[in-house]
Amino acid sequence: MRNGNKIWLLTFVALVLCQVAHGEVRRFFGRIINRAGMGIQGEVGTRDGHYRFHTNAEGVFDFTADADSMPRVIFAAMGYDAKEFAVEDLYEDSIIVELKKHEHVLDDFSLAAKGKKLHMATSGISSGWHNASCYFNIYDEIAVYLPADDAPNGLIHEVGAYITHDGVPGNDFKIHIFKPDSATHGPGEEITDSDLVVHGRHGGEWVTADLTKKLVQVHGGVYVSVEWIVGSGNNYFPVDIPKGYANYYSGEDSLRTVCNGQVLGLAWQQGQPRVYRRYASERDGAGTPGPWHLTLPHKGGHKGQDWMVPMVYYTYSYVDR
Repeated sequence: MRNGNKIWLLTFVALVLCQVAHGEVRRFFGRIINRAGMGIQGEVGTRDGHYRFHTNAEGVFDFTADADSMPRVIFAAMGYDAKEFAVEDLYEDSIIVELKKHEHVLDDFSLAAKGKKLHMATSGISSGWHNASCYFNIYDEIAVYLPADDAPNGLIHEVGAYITHDGVPGNDFKIHIFKPDSATHGPGEEITDSDLVVHGRHGGEWVTADLTKKLVQVHGGVYVSVEWIVGSGNNYFPVDIPKGYANYYSGEDSLRTVCNGQVLGLAWQQGQPRVYRRYASERDGAGTPGPWHLTLPHKGGHKGQDWMVPMVYYTYSYVDR
């Protein structure tokens, strides 16, 4: 046998052995749509969290994975009922998955309460200049408690976060909303029904999401968190933290010199906020987030009595008691 044929045969055998060892590597591409046929931003993954891939704003996903290690795939989007399929039942070509609107059940709130006046309010920081920044890594998460004392059964309309010029273009990030835990008073049960994925395009801007149709209740106050993620079309990319810049709320990462992701603004406010962190380094093997850590905010400002707080907010409606 000639040397060329030997090399070809050895290469073929190696490829076959590699295929056997690692299973079938398959490309999954397609789109998540609603009943009207419009693309919706969502997530494709496995129940154990080992695989998680985000679509773009038009619902398009495109990734490769070992099909043997993900026998079932879940398609999900905020405000819609998730669907789960066996991989063997998915088309080899373009996969189109239609999701149905999620039916919400309100506790005891009605915007049409007879004889009551509807009010709109905002909790958190929704305007102004940022004084410092949160330079985080992918899968870090920061949450701040935003009260709504006058609206135990109000409804959230919009949620937003301020993204600075640093780290742009950057990774997608998720916004979560949690009820306060009755025991720890930190973030407890998540009340957003799925992942809300957004991103800044240019920096120096407010990034907002409309939750009017999601019927998310305030319950007197909620935690709003920002989590840095890897999304569709986004990869790890190191961004240098400017020398001498304050990196508040970074906890164990306070001595880092680079970050991975878009940068959240910080500003001063009166009254000490409740801010919690959880770290990418404390996720378990399945990607489940680690515990929340209460983080002491920085105190200062012009009078030395203000507190540094993440620039996130939500608007909500409520009726007279």
